[in-house]
Amino acid sequence: MKPLTYFLGVTLILVATVVSNARAGRVGGPLATTLDVPGGQSVYLDVPFVGGLPALVKIAGTGRTMMQVNLYDSDGHIATGYGRWDQKMASMNVYRSGTFRVEIINMGLYDAPVFVTTN
Repeated sequence: MKPLTYFLGVTLILVATVVSNARAGRVGGPLATTLDVPGGQSVYLDVPFVGGLPALVKIAGTGRTMMQVNLYDSDGHIATGYGRWDQKMASMNVYRSGTFRVEIINMGLYDAPVFVTTN
């Protein structure tokens, strides 16, 4: 029984080490939230990202309307989302830490919820 306990203890320590070394681009770790986007309008999020890691933003709607996601850095660079209908992803290389603006555009006539995630 003692060797099994030792094995499990070492395994848990290794798993904790791997999980704690996970590299997330967002300061504070990944973000997941749901927003309501009015029809024909945009909503904005300001998200801090760490330099040297990519910034990834994904949106997933309900399929009721078309959506677009854009990612802006403080130097004027823009990354537009790609994907189908309301399932889009925008990515950008972050060469300097800072706050990035995420714009989510509802191109339809109806208000719609959208699930937003970052790395």
